[in-house]
Order: sequence, then structure tokens, then C-alpha cells
Amino acid sequence: MADAALAKDVASLVKKQKASRKRATTAVDKLLRRAREAHARVSDGGVTAADARAAVAALHAAAAETDVLGKVKSEHKALHGAIGKVAKSVDKALLTDLGPLAALGEAGGDGGRGGSDVGAALAAPLADHLYRHGHVEVADALLATIDDRNGGAAGAADDGEGGAGAGSFGGSLGSAAAAGVSRAPYVGVHTILRDLRAGRLGSALEWASRQRGALIALGSTLEFDLHCLAFVQKLRRPAPRGRQEALLHAREHFPHFADAQMPTIKRMMAASLYAGRLEASPYADLASPGRVRAVERAIVRDNCLLHGLPESSPLETSLRAGLMGLPALLKLSSVLKMTGGSLESLTEVPVEVPLPESLQFHSVFACPVSREQTQPDNPPMLLACGHVVGKDALERLSASRGGRFKCPTCPKVQTSSEALQLRL
Repeated sequence: MADAALAKDVASLVKKQKASRKRATTAVDKLLRRAREAHARVSDGGVTAADARAAVAALHAAAAETDVLGKVKSEHKALHGAIGKVAKSVDKALLTDLGPLAALGEAGGDGGRGGSDVGAALAAPLADHLYRHGHVEVADALLATIDDRNGGAAGAADDGEGGAGAGSFGGSLGSAAAAGVSRAPYVGVHTILRDLRAGRLGSALEWASRQRGALIALGSTLEFDLHCLAFVQKLRRPAPRGRQEALLHAREHFPHFADAQMPTIKRMMAASLYAGRLEASPYADLASPGRVRAVERAIVRDNCLLHGLPESSPLETSLRAGLMGLPALLKLSSVLKMTGGSLESLTEVPVEVPLPESLQFHSVFACPVSREQTQPDNPPMLLACGHVVGKDALERLSASRGGRFKCPTCPKVQTSSEALQLRL
């Protein structure tokens, strides 16, 4: 019910936002049209001073009559009320008391781990995420802090990276190695991302050119996307110089990608007609900041794939899975509290938490006899007939009749010694 109410309020907010924008835009456009008309009358060479004053007075009267500012304020107030309603629906739909889950971190998930170890364990995935996105100095500082708290034992360690890109924290290399975080794949990308955000594409283009073969093998279009950014960057400079530089860049680099990217190349060529005024052209989307952010994400993704690392950081993956499982865990915590139990006493989650395929990293098998999911101490067993049961169920089936039993799915009689452990 709460989810349905939230969806209804969000839909209502979107509808109000569109209507509010339309009304406010109409009012502003109307006033602008009056202002242009007044400007045209005043700019006429034969206009007298009296006529000019009359035109300005008429414009002021039109502005007072239209009351654009009042209308915009009114629309903003109505929209703010709808946003507040959505916020209340979010509070109702999502439980916000995370105390039971926070207790897990305080107690330690293994029943005896100290707070220092928990902090170090959390610092590793957090530092990895920061390294991935180019925040090398922040990650170094985090790991150095954890290292200092643990007595600085990691300071003498070395992860084989040498001094390249070490940042300003002397013990950062050893700290990263001790925390189990791979720092080397990210230090070069840090410079590339920093330059890209500052509008300097040279280092990114050089890196993509060196990795061309590997990027093609990944099916990545990153190098072409970077050349498109460079083309647009030159095209935004004043014409005709900007157009000439952009066309020279296209002539040198675009032929390498013509087979796969011809539609985009044609669009780039058409955009060259609007050199120096691209933002006011039908091709304004080519200059959108979103294209730069998309390339940033592609650099991070492809760099990870080139080093054999997962596309998403462990922190991001855990956070997504945790947010999906949080409602079920909070509900379970409430039920356990009423029965005198607690989440801290559990060794596994006793409820189903459905996750999308992107967050499933291993197969899950449920025994057709016991209806339980297999575990390391109860692995799936392949019977001689080709059917599969859990090890515990196999032992129960073969406990009598000298170890011979009939498959619970088909009539084949067999022994437990014929079964093989199945590794999924």
C-alpha cells in the first residue's frame, strides 16, 4: 500500500512539474514578447522621445498586469507542496530505524571481532571504490588513517608499484597492500579523469590509443567517444578557426572508425556548420556535459575490465544488494525482537531476498527432497541417473537397505557410492 501511494504521489509530482513549467514559461514568454515589441518601437529611427517614454510605460504596465514574478512564485509554492507530499510518502514507505542493523557492526559479525577490525574491513572496499573513481588522495588518506590506528604495521609493506603516483601520503602504498586493495590499476586513470574534468583530453586520448586493441576486444567505443569530445571541443571555438581545427581532427582520426560509426560521424560533420554556436543549434546535445560524464564512467569501467576487475566496485555491488534486502531484514528484525531473538544471533539470512541477475554471482540449488538450498557442508550430489539432490538427503535415502535406494524423481535403483559431488 505504501509503495502504491508513493508511486501515485511521484506521478502526481511529475504531472504538476510539467504543468507548472508550462505555465511559468508561457508567462515569461509573453512578457519577453512585449519587451521585444517595445524595443522595436524604441529602436525605430523616427521615434520621438515622447513615443519612447510611452512604449516603456506600456511595457511597465504589461509587466505589472502579467505579474510574472508572482505567478512563478505561486507555481513554485505549489510544486514545493507536492515535493513535501512525496517526501512524507517516502518516509512511510521506507523504514528508517537502522538501529538493529547498526548493532551488527558494533558487535562484529563473527561474534568477537573488535571495532578496529570492522573499521579496517570497511575501509578496504571504500578505498577500492575511491581509487576506481580517481579519488586517489582521499583513498590514500583513509588507508593511512586505518594503518596509524592499527600501529602502522603496514607502513613498511610494498605492493610492487614503486613510487609512481604515490600522492602525498608516504605510507599509502604499504597501506593499500596491507588492506588488500589494488592501487596500481587506478593511479594512472586518476590523472586522466582529472584532466578530462578540466577539459584536457590529451592524456585520455593517448591512453585510449595505447589500449586500442584491448578496447576493441572488449567491444568498447571509448576511443571514438574521446575523439568526438575533442571534435566538439574544437567546434565550440570561434569560427572559422574552430571549424578548421575540428575538421582537421576529424580527417586525421575519424577514418579509423568509419566502418562502425558512420552515422555518428555524419552527424558530427553536419554539426560543423554551426561552429562557434553549437549550443544554439539542432546539435546542442553534442556539447552536453552529460557526454563528458558518460565518457568518465566508460574510462573507469574499461580500465577495470582491462585489469580483470569487476565492472562495479564491491562497495557499489554490496550497497545495491543491501538496499534491496534491507526491508526484509528490518521486518525480520522486528519479528525476532517479538520472539526474544536478534539478528546478531543468526549465521545466515532465513528469508528469501530476490536479487536481479546483475547481482547474482553463483548458482543456487535447492534440493528437491528437503526443499533447502545447498551449502558448503551440504553440497549438491549428482546421482547415477542424472538427477540431483542434496548430500544430507542422499545420506537419509541411502541409510537403509544396505545403501541402495530409489531415486526420488525416477525409478532407478542405485547406491550412494555412485553419486558425484556437483560443483556449480
